[in-house]
Amino acid sequence: MKRVLHWKDENTWPANWLGSEIEPNSKEAYKLALRLKAEYDYFVAYHACRPIDVSSYYKDGLRIARHYDLVEIAQGIFANGNFDEISRDDVFASAQEMPSTSDNRLYVALDDRHIINWCGDYLLYGSEYVIGIAAGLSRNHISDYRQYLKNFGKPTIFKLQLPLTLMSVDCLAELASGMSRAVFNNDIAHEEDFTVTLHQPVPPEFITSHFHPTYIEDPLA
Repeated sequence: MKRVLHWKDENTWPANWLGSEIEPNSKEAYKLALRLKAEYDYFVAYHACRPIDVSSYYKDGLRIARHYDLVEIAQGIFANGNFDEISRDDVFASAQEMPSTSDNRLYVALDDRHIINWCGDYLLYGSEYVIGIAAGLSRNHISDYRQYLKNFGKPTIFKLQLPLTLMSVDCLAELASGMSRAVFNNDIAHEEDFTVTLHQPVPPEFITSHFHPTYIEDPLA
């Protein structure tokens, strides 16, 4: 039987696991991380995006974000003749100003409520890297080109069931500390950022469902 940890479902939590607030990088955090590793096979996570074709995710899974691919996408959006003032070189120059820390990564979160309330840019505008390119282009012209990204796709959250082996002990210890703070401060669904960074794609068989949020906080408004 699959042992699944679902942060939003207290019925899946281990017994007597969060008696107090646990400090980050503490022995208690790592002790709890190892306990979770031993007691669970999978964890539920969520991925926010703005796909044009939802069905492609059930066929191809979630892909790693590669910056050179995203630059091509941004050039196709902004340098395809819709904006006479923007060239492919302009898009490339804006991309060069972006940090490379998100390259070859995929982000999921343990709580979709936090995504909707605090990270709505992924749902309303799509790729954070492409948003950054659009912001760079906006500095050189009058328009806010980020708003144009709302013309593509539909806000979507995919629900995933992922093997716990995808998460390092360090990452799980950090999350365990955050979980303890959320429970201790009675703030389970609001301010804690339960983001997990993956370095490999997610196969389609790990996607269990999806939905389209109707109300999303816009952090760029």
